[in-house]
Amino acid sequence: MNLYPWQKECIKAWQANHYRGMVNAITGTGKTFMALYGIRFLENHLPAGALRVKVVVPTFALTAQWALAMQYALPDCKSRREKPGVYHSDQADDPNRKYMIYIINSARYTLARHILADIKNGYAVLLIADECHHCASPENRKIFDFLSAGIDLTNKYFSLGLSATPQVLDYDTVLVPALGKEIYRYGFSEAVRKNNICKFFIYQIALSFSPEELQEYQELTDRLAKTRQRLLACNPSLKYLDRFRFFGALKQMAGEKNNTSQTLSALYLNLSYRRQALNHMASSRLSCLQSLIRQLDERTRIIVFGERIKQAEMAYRLLSRQYPNQVGCYHSQMDGQARKNALARFHDGNQRILISCRALDEGIDVPDATVGIVLSGSSVGRQRTQRLGRILRKQSGKHAACLYYFYVRESTEDSVFLSDQEENAAVCDLFYSATEDAFIHPDYEAAAAAFLDEITQKESDESFINEIRCCLLAGLVRSDWLLSPDVCREKAGQAGSQREKNYWICMRRMAMRRNNTNKTRFTDS
Repeated sequence: MNLYPWQKECIKAWQANHYRGMVNAITGTGKTFMALYGIRFLENHLPAGALRVKVVVPTFALTAQWALAMQYALPDCKSRREKPGVYHSDQADDPNRKYMIYIINSARYTLARHILADIKNGYAVLLIADECHHCASPENRKIFDFLSAGIDLTNKYFSLGLSATPQVLDYDTVLVPALGKEIYRYGFSEAVRKNNICKFFIYQIALSFSPEELQEYQELTDRLAKTRQRLLACNPSLKYLDRFRFFGALKQMAGEKNNTSQTLSALYLNLSYRRQALNHMASSRLSCLQSLIRQLDERTRIIVFGERIKQAEMAYRLLSRQYPNQVGCYHSQMDGQARKNALARFHDGNQRILISCRALDEGIDVPDATVGIVLSGSSVGRQRTQRLGRILRKQSGKHAACLYYFYVRESTEDSVFLSDQEENAAVCDLFYSATEDAFIHPDYEAAAAAFLDEITQKESDESFINEIRCCLLAGLVRSDWLLSPDVCREKAGQAGSQREKNYWICMRRMAMRRNNTNKTRFTDS
């Protein structure tokens, strides 16, 4: 197993911490592969046959991915006898297998007992918690109940937590005692610098409410402000809480029948939910999605992330009419087989667009997906990091990935997708007009106008100039002009048609202009 340098350093840190700890590494850099190497590494330091491995994951998709990865990377998993067992609502294999994979919802009341049974039978246990931030919730932390069983776990219990975003409520009081401290961190900056993830671009697209939506949004905002004032008058301590704890306190008060603020708390939560739903379901989001996909290359592999199942199904129906047999849908209200089929068709390339809700923020590995579209989402940084990570995995011939983030500018929604990660990607700001069904990209349009002006001064052939106009228009919402001139030249050489070749020649000229402009700005500064 050939490891990246960061993976080798991580294994050393894990060994130095007595094979316990959490790894904070972004998606697409090889956390799973590192963990599989860790299994083999630990086995070499234990008596033959002494180790049992328990993997805990949050989703069905991750169950399948771990099973395939284990069969690929662990020699003894290739036999039917040692094939990884799975434990979830649809299947419960014999937990006495050497390798077991659990979905955490099904593991709450079983995993601790299974671990204790293994230890009492003389085995050492390695618990791998993938997306370990899920394990801190009051229900999910029950998987760690074996730690309070009063038995000696010295040299019998080892742990490895994996997450791109491990810091959650009760991180210090639940995750650190159960899995160990953070032993290694590998973020965007280092991964980009060391070329372990593909280059990426972020397009932040500003949308607008319809007049009716805007009026309703403003009315809800006014009612929220007045309700908040009344809440703070009754409960002054609320003003010192951050957003997460503020809503947590309101939920608690709303459930206390004798609390004088129960009615106000419930009202505020209801108004907040209605305003958020109005924002997520803004009509311009679907029209922008249709227009954007129509202007991308027809071979582009796309994952669409939404926040509402109703919205995902609406998007699926709209896009399926435009692109028959090319669109799949995946969300938690679909039955298990339908979800598996949707993932399989997307993995196999039979469908090129996959529309999802939060069910796929974690747990899908599609190396050749180059575009992510955040149709709607939350302000939680964890979700944003996970969604970006879905498209960053490297693959031969994949030069870059692009994420499009939709936000409504009249709302309180963030206009910046990842404010602390912008130095790692080219970030472009666009506007979309639903009434005109048109995108406005000031930076690109200025560069394209200058390029076209340069051409028209030298050429008089109108058909030639119109061809350039068509190519420049095609690149308006694409990230191709942000690639290096060498990559554009390579793409032009691989083009399957004269129009495609012309397009990449234009993008190369745009990239060269951009590079020259950046050099001039740097010199002037």
